[in-house]
Amino acid sequence: GIVAATKTYRTNENTLKVEAVDGYKTYRVSIQSLSGDDWKSGYKDEQEGYDKNATGNTNLSNNSNDKDGKPDLEALEALNVDLIDSNMESLLEGRPVNLPQYDFNTHITTFSAVPVQMGEKTIMVVEGIHALNKRITEGIDQRFIYKVYISALTHINLDDSNRISTSDNRLLRRIVRDYRTRGMSAERTLNMWDSVTRGETEHIYPNQNNADVMFNSALDYEIGVLSTYVIPLLSAVGKDEGKAYTISRRLLSFLENVYPIPGTYMPSDSLLREFIGKSD
Repeated sequence: GIVAATKTYRTNENTLKVEAVDGYKTYRVSIQSLSGDDWKSGYKDEQEGYDKNATGNTNLSNNSNDKDGKPDLEALEALNVDLIDSNMESLLEGRPVNLPQYDFNTHITTFSAVPVQMGEKTIMVVEGIHALNKRITEGIDQRFIYKVYISALTHINLDDSNRISTSDNRLLRRIVRDYRTRGMSAERTLNMWDSVTRGETEHIYPNQNNADVMFNSALDYEIGVLSTYVIPLLSAVGKDEGKAYTISRRLLSFLENVYPIPGTYMPSDSLLREFIGKSD
């Protein structure tokens, strides 16, 4: 029969309780969390150059700062959680939704021209560093959610004495992806990395045990592929860039031990395409 459950949606002012829900017979929701990544739709605009009067911007402020007093873009509060709640509720009840799309280059949020609507057999996939946070799905019956924790855990060594750092592997991924999708230099990504890893410690790892299954996304050959993209970016970091320069030279020294693999060898549905582009 129809699923009957009390769902709670938090607002800025109070708590809205929905006693009766008109929806499909079963909720079909899959939750995925990619370590070090982020929810790309619904970000509150706290980037440099943000103009609250610009058309399309989400006129909201981040209520959480990091230890340096800067806006914590890794925090749950950096998301428009009310909008996420509203969109998920509408989708699960079968209503069409124009989904938000955040452009990291322009720092402007727009909405899809073509609305998305779930069919009776549609599966909703939620992806992002906060996807395993119970706050995101507190209004959904947990019996109908399957949670997957995806993280790159590098398991190969350079030799018998030197292992390849999982953190370095993920940093190389991030540099390549940030340059391709956000127009960010390697220097800027390196300078943000401490904030990213701190965000993982505070917002991802405490929720990883909420997952039903864990998937290791590291590939044995990926550093060879990433090297062809990341070496020119790291080489461009100048000597006057302090810590970023030091890290870039350490990574370049490490990559001298890696045989480059052309990205053209990767199939279009390879997981690496998320970082190097041209995926299906």
